[in-house]
Amino acid sequence: MDLYLAPMEELTGYIFRNTIAKHFGYVDKYYTPFITPNQNKILKTKDGREIIPEHNDGLNVVPQVLTNNAEHFIELAELLCELGYKEININCGCPSGTVVKKNRGSGLFRDLYILDALLDGIFESEIASKLAISVKTRVGLDDTLDFEDIMRVYNKYPISELIIHPRIQMDYYKGKPRMEMFEYGFEHSRTKVCYNGDVATVDDYQKLVEKYGSDMVEDSDKLCAIMIGRGAISNPAIFREIRTGQKMTVDEFKAFHDDLFEVYATTWSEKDALFKMKEVWGYIGTQFADIDKPLKRIRKSNNKSEFMLAANEIWRAAYVRNDKKFLQY
Repeated sequence: MDLYLAPMEELTGYIFRNTIAKHFGYVDKYYTPFITPNQNKILKTKDGREIIPEHNDGLNVVPQVLTNNAEHFIELAELLCELGYKEININCGCPSGTVVKKNRGSGLFRDLYILDALLDGIFESEIASKLAISVKTRVGLDDTLDFEDIMRVYNKYPISELIIHPRIQMDYYKGKPRMEMFEYGFEHSRTKVCYNGDVATVDDYQKLVEKYGSDMVEDSDKLCAIMIGRGAISNPAIFREIRTGQKMTVDEFKAFHDDLFEVYATTWSEKDALFKMKEVWGYIGTQFADIDKPLKRIRKSNNKSEFMLAANEIWRAAYVRNDKKFLQY
């Protein structure tokens, strides 16, 4: 069973994925946050920094593309071929309101003709013979009634892999995944399937493998991978823990954190680095008990010194208090 790092806008970019690879590893594929292809000189843009080879050296990276225009997709795909990429992922799931309004991401489900035309244009082109083309999908826009029709569209085309996040657009990331919809997609997909959604622990992973990847399930090899996003930000060692059982120590967690911040700070302005780390703490902070005050100071910090003082208070407490869900002492 392969393990994938999910594409999360502003969070799992090239700095994060290189840092997680350096400290923990065991990720089979790293998916980039979505790239919008209708830009001139894309390699000089923010999106371009995600795909230039020197930012992904030694990593198996899959660019994710957000578009409803086959010509735009093909133009970017040709560039990605030249850069050496072997797979591209189509974003058919982003729940952002601004994205959906433009009939992209989950907005492709507003009119399935748009989705069908996009895939038809892509798979009728020469680019489909040069690259594996996978799809990451949600299971509907404002309800799940259309998912059968959505699956019929996907099954018309030689998609290399279908990554299913079993939520509708209106769910965003709230509530529980709609597992009955994942089961429908798993059973009816003509291609192999990857599960994505709310995998935060080894136990979450094992339950999925036991149900959908065991020898008791017909075509058990169809569940080819598990994709982890938010769970990998809160516990960046989760892939290693799944593979080897080796849990993350406080020392390892702190080293990862400090290295990540240092690279952010040397790549961007201090203000931007702080903003990024505050987002990260929104996830890793959930793993600590009784940190409301230092976490509040992290959120209010205006410079590196203030930020590190608050963060180090949390790390110091972690050494003397056995209150973690996954850390060793």
